[in-house]
Amino acid sequence: MNNFSRQALKKEPKNLLDLINFFNLNISQFTSFKNHPVLGLTMDSREVQPGFVFVALKGEKLDGVLFIPEAIQQGAVAILIEEGVLPKEGLSDLSVLSLQIKNLKNYLPDLGLFFAGLENLKNSELPILAVTGTNGKTTISTLLAQFLSQWPCGVMGSLGAGFLGNLKDTHINTPDPLKTACLFKKLIDEGARVICLEASSHGLDQDRLRAIPITTAIFTNLTQDHLDYHDNLENYAQAKAKLFSFESLKQIILNNDDPWSDVMHKAAHPGVPVLTYGLNFLNKLNKKSDIWISHSRLLTMGYELKIETPMGSFETQLNLMGEFNLSNYLAVVSALVGMGVSLESIKNKTPGLIPPKGRMEIFQKINHPTVVIDYAHTPDAMEKVLKTLRGHTRGKLWVLFGCGGDRDRTKRPLMARIAEKLADRVIVTGDNSRSEDPAQIQADIKAGFAFQNYELIPDRAEAIQWACQTAAPEDLILLAGKGHETYLEINNIRHDFDERDYIFSF
Repeated sequence: MNNFSRQALKKEPKNLLDLINFFNLNISQFTSFKNHPVLGLTMDSREVQPGFVFVALKGEKLDGVLFIPEAIQQGAVAILIEEGVLPKEGLSDLSVLSLQIKNLKNYLPDLGLFFAGLENLKNSELPILAVTGTNGKTTISTLLAQFLSQWPCGVMGSLGAGFLGNLKDTHINTPDPLKTACLFKKLIDEGARVICLEASSHGLDQDRLRAIPITTAIFTNLTQDHLDYHDNLENYAQAKAKLFSFESLKQIILNNDDPWSDVMHKAAHPGVPVLTYGLNFLNKLNKKSDIWISHSRLLTMGYELKIETPMGSFETQLNLMGEFNLSNYLAVVSALVGMGVSLESIKNKTPGLIPPKGRMEIFQKINHPTVVIDYAHTPDAMEKVLKTLRGHTRGKLWVLFGCGGDRDRTKRPLMARIAEKLADRVIVTGDNSRSEDPAQIQADIKAGFAFQNYELIPDRAEAIQWACQTAAPEDLILLAGKGHETYLEINNIRHDFDERDYIFSF
């Protein structure tokens, strides 16, 4: 079931001569060349240490060329620059080896693996599972890691990178290819024998994962998000579909209940096994699911289930709330079945599954309202979470939310409409405004309300405390949008902020 070979990855440490040879350059053109060990590569000058190579590329907001002096001062032994960005006389002024490379960005995925000693990763048979979709990526990758913990299983995504219980924040769910390679090496060195990662649409569109030999690709769903980047849903879907065209794939897992699965399927190479999952045997278009639910009974905090698979059926209890989590669970079961995990093992481990931090995370205290923290930050996620929580609310259902700055503005009024329609009390508050004016974000949200039946409390801490003080004990309050995050980003500066600290703190 797992034939990973650590031996296949053993490589000698790399040096500057290896860097020159990687790009097939002639050593004779570097007259004063001195060989040095290469201890790391980075695109972030703040991460440069003695022995590092600094890759000075232009990003969306900053130009790496401007930080070359800082990188050299911090000990960089070489600089990589896009061809033509600096005149040759400018390069000769630099005190370290400097290489101008045409289409430099295209080399980064392979370059990262090469200098991490992972150029033979594709021959190691390391199982690598990647999850993509608008919602559900973190839950699915975390649940998979719980099932595969005995292998053990490394994780990379929104919650950070590492092993469950010890994840280190990476600030982004799909890092740049150099950082991704470093994280892979670290996980493997620390004992990972399977890796589950989240594949964002930005990461896929920018080929950050191109050199990673992904073996299982999982699609969750596709709804409106990131249209500030992709312009429309079709482009968004095509970015996601890149994951399903990897030649390294050994299986593909698709959500039969989401029509965008067809786009993912069309991107796949012929002959790659495909498993589909759905809440029912037949979807709305009468397409059959390979893995589905034949019986379910709603419990206080989960479901009693009977699951049908090509390998047989099993009954179990899932202690996760929400129909969307049933879909997430089916994706996990599908991947495990495709990997050869026994149904008995899946059945026995299911009752012990716990949701990831910030996903339907419940807080309760006697004589106080129930509070749920969830990462829901899209219209679709907001709708699904509120519908789920309505069934668990004895009194009034509250929702407190804001929207992130420098992101898709069109979803802001949509979220207001959904909140107004599905909740009894609505509070509009702050979120990660980034470089945008919070007042503008709130104005965009307010434009979606048909009625003025909402509270505007811009300070998120104050809003949480007011809601917890005001709501009745039988009420339920959803704190939407922040989830696992423990910061508020304002004016592009992250400030420590964990909304858990403000629940019942009055």
